[in-house]
Amino acid sequence: MGNWLSSSVDEPSADDYRAEATLFAHRRNEFLTRSQEAWRSGKKAEAKSLSNAAKAQAQLMAEANKKAAEALFNKHNATRDVGELDLHGLFVKEAIEKVEQRIALCKEMGRKDLVVIVGKGNHSRDGNAILKPIVEKFIQKYSLSVTVGKPNDGCIYVEFDNPGLFQQLIDTCAVM
Repeated sequence: MGNWLSSSVDEPSADDYRAEATLFAHRRNEFLTRSQEAWRSGKKAEAKSLSNAAKAQAQLMAEANKKAAEALFNKHNATRDVGELDLHGLFVKEAIEKVEQRIALCKEMGRKDLVVIVGKGNHSRDGNAILKPIVEKFIQKYSLSVTVGKPNDGCIYVEFDNPGLFQQLIDTCAVM
């Protein structure tokens, strides 16, 4: 992985990028372990060199995960309207970034709603939804109206025209 031919071979898939990221993570961990061993043995220069190698692997891992996230996002959202956002396959941090971007875009475009597809958790290790509660909590920070399970169990429905309870209180209360 890493050296992909651009013209005669298909682009790497999200799975390819995730596998590459996993490889970089293993290498990073190996370098960190060796760095700690070198430090304990009094080999400070070697420990520093190994620590730097671990940082380089961590950077490569982050880049591979970013490519995987973009590939997944494009695959699941290429034909969707701006009012639908599919987060399948994304890690939590990646999903939150996409939600934040889409909320800003929807507000800018004057959209009244957004359906965020988070999934039911069927592909999670224990079968429980991971993204749904985290994304719901994140969206609520914007004081937006959020309905979990609409239009189905794997979705979160967001309304932009409802300013939220806090804003309603501000708008209806007068201080004299």
